[in-house]
This record gives sequence, structure tokens and C-alpha cells, in this order.
Amino acid sequence: MTSDKDIVLDNGERTLSNWRSTNNLLSPTFAGGAAVGRQVILDLHKCSTQHLDDIAWVRATLTEAARHAHATIIDAIFHKFSPYGVSGVVVIAESHLAIHIWPEKGYAAIDIFTCGPTLALRKAVDYLVDAFQSSNPQLSEVSRGGSELESVKSRQIGKTNRPVDAEQWYEERGSWAEIHRYRVRKTLLHSRTQFQEVAIIDTEKFGKMLVLDGDTQSAQSDEYIYHEALVHPALTLHPNPRRVLVIGGGEGATIREVLRHPMVERVTMIDIDGELVEQCKLLLPEWHQGAFADPRVDLRYEDGFAYVATSDDSFDIIIVDIGDQNDDSPAMPLYSEHFYRLLKTRLAANGILVIQASELTVPAYEHHAGVRSKLIPLFERVQSYACFVPSFWCEWGFVLATNAYDPMRQQPEAIDVVLEERGLSDQLRYYDGLTQQRLTALPKDLRLLIDSPPA
Repeated sequence: MTSDKDIVLDNGERTLSNWRSTNNLLSPTFAGGAAVGRQVILDLHKCSTQHLDDIAWVRATLTEAARHAHATIIDAIFHKFSPYGVSGVVVIAESHLAIHIWPEKGYAAIDIFTCGPTLALRKAVDYLVDAFQSSNPQLSEVSRGGSELESVKSRQIGKTNRPVDAEQWYEERGSWAEIHRYRVRKTLLHSRTQFQEVAIIDTEKFGKMLVLDGDTQSAQSDEYIYHEALVHPALTLHPNPRRVLVIGGGEGATIREVLRHPMVERVTMIDIDGELVEQCKLLLPEWHQGAFADPRVDLRYEDGFAYVATSDDSFDIIIVDIGDQNDDSPAMPLYSEHFYRLLKTRLAANGILVIQASELTVPAYEHHAGVRSKLIPLFERVQSYACFVPSFWCEWGFVLATNAYDPMRQQPEAIDVVLEERGLSDQLRYYDGLTQQRLTALPKDLRLLIDSPPA
């Protein structure tokens, strides 16, 4: 059998597990036992995939469709015709999936027959439409084995030959009672590294998006808001930030913003997932804008915890830009008080630490408060601040910690002078002195919550 890793579509694309098609095809239920089976006929016209005459790809794709339907696969038989054309069948315990392809016409005819109501036919159909990149898919479904051959009539399918709505959506589900959906124009990458699932998609509203383990990390249209808010409050607060450590930040946008400050001599970037960073170099040039090639950057693919624990290096600024606090995330050890204590030992006497610290809203503040509560015993000044990131649909929080400076005493005019002296006033799209006031002006209810003892 073909393993999941063997099944790769154009440009490494694969359908994200948390996408949803707007087509609502469901596995059939049999009324009164009249039918003994159900047949789905899927005509995929105008297929743009380059693999229509590739028997190995066709075999792997139809086998994967059977897996999407949760079918029990028994065997697969395929034949390559001359000069072109592929036919095949995947035999399943529930019956079969069959296909014939006319590559010269960009057309694939697919038949799915099932003898029971348990298969997730919708998932198989959605997967096949996406895999073959059909811009004109058509679907019909009929009952088999009853007194007569009849079209299925239901709210989900409607009349036979109803076109399948092939729109694709990336759907982000949180632990809270919300779903955020983004219309997807194209998948640029969907793969799994040693550490996490990685997807880079092109959305209609926000442009390219980086998604890790189903969570949005940044979007082309507004990543500058997040990254300027993460970097510049700390670097403008420090009078001479020469040595900077960045942990995470795989897109390269964090080091891009750090390098804008002309006195920066060295940026050490530590990321455990080298595969992710290499893909970001290739597919997200709008983020890094060549920052990885700057001679001041020392890029290392290693564990951030281990680096901080064993390094003797000292830094003026440390920026922790890692994934969110999910139980199965490789970033979880980097949210511990022990790690924060180690970071403190790597800071110079007047150093500043800044950490991305999750959503910061009244309904979802606990993760942020957890970061803040671990830092308060370690530093004289701990400042929470937040900005609204449209692609995140919420206010996003950061925590700045230092023993040397008081960020609340910075005046907007003084920040603007620093930015002007460093030649940044015209480079930054989001951050300036007035924005700094907005970042730190948290509402009363939120201030009370993040300083309340855990329940």
C-alpha cells in the first residue's frame, strides 16, 4: 500500500485536514431498505494537474480518496494505456472506487460504489476535486438495487449532475466556541516536518498565510503589524541594541525588523525546525525580504531550550517568537518558568526580553496571563501590551520584561526621535510613538484579569 508520505500533489500540495468544502455531500442512508447500494458518479472536467498520465500518482490519489472516505482497502489494480490514459480500481470492503482518465482532454471519470451507509463520501469527493484541480467538477448520485434506478433527492445533493462547488476554505477551530474561515485560492505547500504540520496557502482576503498544526501564524496582508509590534518597542527602549537573540520566527520577518536598527551587529536566530525555515525562505520572500542573507545573521537549526541552557553568549535583546501554547507543540518547554530563568542569565545587565504571548482578550487571556505571571518574579518591570491583527481576528498580546528601563515612562515624542535618528520613521508602516501608547493602553477589565490569581 502507498503510505501518506508517498501521496504528493502538484508543488507538494495536499488537502488540509481542517479545510471544509462548501459542498455538503454526505454518506447515504437507505430508506426502508429499498436500495442495497449507492453510486457516486464524479466527472472532473478541466483538470489542471500535471499528473493525469502518471499511473503511480493516480493510484496513490485514488487510494488516498478511499482513506478519506474511511473505507477498508483490500487491493488496487491500475493499467497504463498507450499512448496515454490510465484506468484503475481500488477494491474496498464496502465495494470499489474506479477511474478512467483522458489526459488529452483534461478529464477524469470516477465512480464510487458503496454497499453501506458508513463511508464519508463527502471527504473523498472533496479530496478528489482538489487533487485533480478540476475547475468544472460535476456530481450525480443514484440508489442501486432498488426496484428502479433513481436519483438521490436530498438537501445535500439536490438534482443529479449538480456541479460540485469546488471552493476551498481553511477553517481554524479554537478551543473556544469559534470557527474562523478563510477562502483559499491555492495551496502552495502542505507537508509535515519532523516537528509539525506545515501549510502555506494563498487566501482571497489576506494573501499568503503560514499555518502550523492548523493554527494561523501570520498573513501577508498584516504580518507587518504583528512583527513591528513584537520587535520595535523593545529595540527603541534600549539605547544601543547591538546583540539580539531571536528564538523562533521561522518566516524571517522578526529578524527583518531587528535588522532595520543600524547599530545591530549580530542577530542569532535559533529555530528547531530547519525544514520549515527553508520552505519559508523559498515561499515567503515577502516576509523575510532577504534578511536571511544579511551577514549579521547567525542562523542555527537547533533546540532553543538547549541553546540557551548551554550558551555563554550575552544579548541586549532576546525575542521569543514561537508557536502558541498547545499541549502537543514542540514549543511548550519554552513557556516554562525554568526557561525564562535561563533567558534571564543570557541577558546583559541592561537587557530586554520580549515574548509573543497569545491572544489578549477578555474571553481568552489565560495563556497570556500565564506568561506574565512567570516573568513577574524574575524582573523588576513586566509590561503587557497588545495590537489588533486582522487575520487573527483578535487583539494579540506580548510581554516585555527588563530590570533596566520603564516602558511606561517613554513619551511618544521621544520614541519618534529615536526612530528618526535610526532612519526608521519612513520604513515602518505600523509602529511609532503614538502607536506605543495604544499598545500599552489595556482596558481596565483586562488589566484586572491578567493580574488575578489563577482560578
